Amino acid sequence: MTQGSTPETPESIRLALEAAEAATDAATEAQGLRSAAETALARLDRSTGRIGPLLIGCLVGSTAVLGLGALFHLRAMADLRTATAAQIEALAVFSTRVGTLDTHLADVGAMTERLSALETQTAAITPGMEAGLANAIENLIGHATAQAETAQNVQSQTTTALLDAIAANATQTTEAVTAGASDLQLALSRMLATGLPATGGEVVNRAPAPPAPAAAPAPRPAPTARPAAPPPSNPFSYP
Repeated sequence: MTQGSTPETPESIRLALEAAEAATDAATEAQGLRSAAETALARLDRSTGRIGPLLIGCLVGSTAVLGLGALFHLRAMADLRTATAAQIEALAVFSTRVGTLDTHLADVGAMTERLSALETQTAAITPGMEAGLANAIENLIGHATAQAETAQNVQSQTTTALLDAIAANATQTTEAVTAGASDLQLALSRMLATGLPATGGEVVNRAPAPPAPAAAPAPRPAPTARPAAPPPSNPFSYP
């Protein structure tokens, strides 16, 4: 049998053994690769378990940030609308005020022109007014002087009349007192004559004679009336 074997048999066996060894090595390497793959898959599973909550948290945070951003945007838009409305209203009020200011400026310009015209007219009539005022003052002074003289004359005439009246009244009073005293003496004489007849004549003879009436004062000359002063001129008349 040994003699009948061909020379390729040992070579084939060697090749078969090498192939078996190669297959064994390949199986060993495949087992190592499988173990490495299983380890990598386990790590991937653990990483996936950790990344999932992280991704969910990131998604929730992004949603919250987007919501807050939207709220801030809406608030900013509302504030912007309010500011725009306020600016529009302020511009309307400003336009109204500017129109009113223009009207007032026009009125001030017209008043300035009127004042200029009045100043011109005043400058034109001032000399005449000053002259009229001076004439009026002179007329007033003359009228006051005339009135003072008239009042002095009237006062002197009134004083004279009062003195005359007082003198006349004093004369009449003196005459009345004298007459009363005479009547009283006559009555006393009659009473004494009635009560004492023996001595009545003596009492009558001894009675003093009534005093002679005082002479009336000479009449004073009537005061002469002075001519009336001319009426004062109107101080406000334009010359």
